[in-house]
Amino acid sequence: MATIKREGKRKRELRNLIKRGRVWYWKKMVDGSVKLISLETEDLELAKARRNAKENELTNTALAKIAGARSTAGTLQQVFEHYRKVGGLTHKSLEGNISMMMRVVRVGLGKETIEPEDVRLDVLTPKLVRDYQDAVRAEYEAAAGKNEKERRIARDSADRTTRSVFNQAKSIFCRSRQMIERYREAGISVPKCVEEFRATQAVGTMTSKIYFPASDEVLKTTFTKIDELKASDPDAYNLFWCSLATGARRGEVADMKVADMVELDGHLWVGAGLGKDGQPIQIPVINWPVHPDCATIPADVVRELMLKRKEEKSEQLLAGHRTERYDWAGDRLNAWLASMGWRDEKKLHAVRSYIGCKIFARNPRLAQLYLRHKSITTTENFYSQHLKLRDVLTLSPEIAPPIAAVQASGPVAA
Repeated sequence: MATIKREGKRKRELRNLIKRGRVWYWKKMVDGSVKLISLETEDLELAKARRNAKENELTNTALAKIAGARSTAGTLQQVFEHYRKVGGLTHKSLEGNISMMMRVVRVGLGKETIEPEDVRLDVLTPKLVRDYQDAVRAEYEAAAGKNEKERRIARDSADRTTRSVFNQAKSIFCRSRQMIERYREAGISVPKCVEEFRATQAVGTMTSKIYFPASDEVLKTTFTKIDELKASDPDAYNLFWCSLATGARRGEVADMKVADMVELDGHLWVGAGLGKDGQPIQIPVINWPVHPDCATIPADVVRELMLKRKEEKSEQLLAGHRTERYDWAGDRLNAWLASMGWRDEKKLHAVRSYIGCKIFARNPRLAQLYLRHKSITTTENFYSQHLKLRDVLTLSPEIAPPIAAVQASGPVAA
């Protein structure tokens, strides 16, 4: 055993050393090829000492370069300030991208309170993206419990969410708009690792593999008990009906203002507001019952809410401060829908899917226009879950007159 240890120690001491004739040389990798550098000595101990000194010198030089780069790298605060000037997007989109970047940084670094001015650009690396996705995945898996199926669903959801967030965050360094070059021209020191950060491909797909559309029983229970929600949580109740009435996304409903609602030819429309891509929203409000077990008409709820908010001289359609509208009311509605049996991860989006499916059953192209999808493929793939084969029986197509009527009219002339 002692002999083996001595042999191992000797191999470690002779690493990168080779003897040519009587002179010792140091084997060094330079640009992918081996170079032999003379140590100018025949003495092994002196050769090892000179080799170690040269290795330390190279290490110190590399560390000095890294330290120098870190001391001169710009901060996220500098980038954000310039991004707001030259980003070329709406204020909402700009702030949304900035918010997503800070989420990646805070979760990836494990520092929830860190501010943009304290974040140097050299922390934006592919490793940060991996750490961010790993942290969120671990959180989702922990919440899913020990059931392996639920954990698999949680991992799929975590990867999809984190990839979406990261793609939005890295648009701050958008290649097509040459954002990194713009920052450098403005005097901001952007290290090369940011280009690697921008080129990173996050794990996961943008499309969910698992959907849980509400069953007929769940829908019946929901619309039967919806008035109970009005008594216990009117803000969540209004959010539910506004989502059904407009087919709008969660953030779009939270953004809606009283002034956005207009009357056109006796019908209520959303005549203003901005969608997720910054485009104006112009859609009619649903003015027919959306479920057989509920006589409530969505447009009536929206009109009543609009008049109430006008009396209160409030600008926003939904009540409450920003966090209440964007987060708390939606979270409470999600919890209530879960208690009714809705299993989809994004339950408010499932409400949008439900009303979209109602329109899709009659006219797929109209559903695409109403939901504001750029491609009808999206509408076909994800907004037809509530369609059932038996729906064919309710279409009542007038293909031919009843048989009895044909018989009564006599033979048909040739």
